[in-house]
Amino acid sequence: DRVRYFFINGSYSHMWYMVALIYAIIIFSIAYKIAGKKGIKIVSYIGIIANIVCAFGCVYYSYGCKVPGLNLFYDSSIYTSVREWIGMGVAYFGMGYFLQKKENGNTKWNEKTVRYMCFGAAILYVVEILIVTFVIPYSERPEVMLSTYVLTFTIVVILLRNPFPQFVKQAKVCKSMSTLVYFSHPLVIIILKTAFKEINTVVLTVATLTLTCLGGYIFSKVNSKITKYFM
Repeated sequence: DRVRYFFINGSYSHMWYMVALIYAIIIFSIAYKIAGKKGIKIVSYIGIIANIVCAFGCVYYSYGCKVPGLNLFYDSSIYTSVREWIGMGVAYFGMGYFLQKKENGNTKWNEKTVRYMCFGAAILYVVEILIVTFVIPYSERPEVMLSTYVLTFTIVVILLRNPFPQFVKQAKVCKSMSTLVYFSHPLVIIILKTAFKEINTVVLTVATLTLTCLGGYIFSKVNSKITKYFM
């Protein structure tokens, strides 16, 4: 059951994307084998459509459940897996297709346009947070907001166009720290809770963050073949 659960949901709920990434690579590989670059294009567009459709089963569930047919899908046992694998995994993995097409094409946006897009996407993101918080009835389902896709796309474009090679060393340190924080914090929490039965949640959070950041920093400084397997 645990093995089956891992390949459907992931080891922990917040690590769902690792499984979604596996399936996204498989889906895109099959599409490329069948139809080449056209297959990648089709799947990428399907990902965006799925992202929008699945959003109405999360934060906009109060509206999505009123759509005939979709309400059955949102309440089904497969909805969560489809949302994670297709609505987010395929959608965001396929973002690379649109980035490559726009950045390498003849219709490349100028810098001013990109910055206006990023500013507009950020405003849209904040507005959607306010709408979800104060207008839409609360849903227990995980939140997937539509503006996240647009904001992520524009931020990545800006990052690709404005590299800072002078900060490579600092970036590697940050990468090691964030990686260890993300993947090891469940284990650190278990250890701390076992060692200190009545530990305060604030203390637990601070201690976990401190230990994982410190561990990531140490890993980034140790140039060893063994440590590379951990990071």
